[in-house]
Amino acid sequence: MKKQLKTKLAAIGSAAMFAFTGVQSLTASAATYTTQTQSLLTNTNHMTDFVRAESQKFPNNKYWNNTSNSNGWTNSQCAHHPATNLQQYHASDFPCCGRVAAGNMYYGDYQKINNPGIDGYSFQCAGYAKKVAMDYFQTDCFNQISFTQQTSYQYVPRIGDQMRISGQHTVFVTGVQKLGNYSYRVTYTDCNGVDNQHRCQIKWSRTVTLNRYSGGWGNNAYDVMGFYSSNGTACPVTAVIRPILVGDVNGDSFVDALDYSAMASLLGQSPSYWNSRPMKKAVCDVDKDGKIAYNDFLLLGSFYDGILPNAGYVKGV
Repeated sequence: MKKQLKTKLAAIGSAAMFAFTGVQSLTASAATYTTQTQSLLTNTNHMTDFVRAESQKFPNNKYWNNTSNSNGWTNSQCAHHPATNLQQYHASDFPCCGRVAAGNMYYGDYQKINNPGIDGYSFQCAGYAKKVAMDYFQTDCFNQISFTQQTSYQYVPRIGDQMRISGQHTVFVTGVQKLGNYSYRVTYTDCNGVDNQHRCQIKWSRTVTLNRYSGGWGNNAYDVMGFYSSNGTACPVTAVIRPILVGDVNGDSFVDALDYSAMASLLGQSPSYWNSRPMKKAVCDVDKDGKIAYNDFLLLGSFYDGILPNAGYVKGV
């Protein structure tokens, strides 16, 4: 299998070199990148160290209700928490809730989401998960991948995920243990998930077992990834928010042969193509020299297990 992959990549590389010959290097817009690598931030030991420090910053059983400081917390509960149909609310409807700027959100092939969150902010469980993710990855640029009934089973959890459950609750994943095919033990931190009064209590070291099962959504018996709650309610994973990896050309949150092939077809694109896609340019600039050139394509060939180990994440464009 590895020999076949190398042969395939070599063929793609030859084709890309042919396509690139005579094409001027394209200058990318100014982009910034994280200094910590994908290899480090997908490392379990590094996450363990982070959790130790972050759980001191946001103590267990306290409340993420400090409206003036997203790094703060309170000892008391917030009494005003709209719990459903959040899309109908405005920031003024959350006068005592913790909040964080929604940041730069993308989906699909790096299409930017205009005005993410509620009036540009994320609140309650989604806001807390995003804040912890921002602290961990040192970026506010994220890609949102939504799942349908037909695609939910494809979700493979990884540390650092902002995992959306049943379209209602978001958690930050701090640990993943594979139990078998399509079965994972996930450790996470969240707030606003301990009772039905939505008081933003912070919790660490919570766990859930995700399994592939049938019939989780609606009346159709599709295979989905998720779990059953204590009362028997099906809880599928409906979306995941992840930082944007350098080298993830197609925007599926993995760096693999699909990106290598996609990059080969992009080397001859016109400046107008890149100018209209600043985030994609930043992702493709693997050597971070401000240009999209053949060397970026060569470096992309060092992907391993879904990441580009020595590269980081996009911090801004």
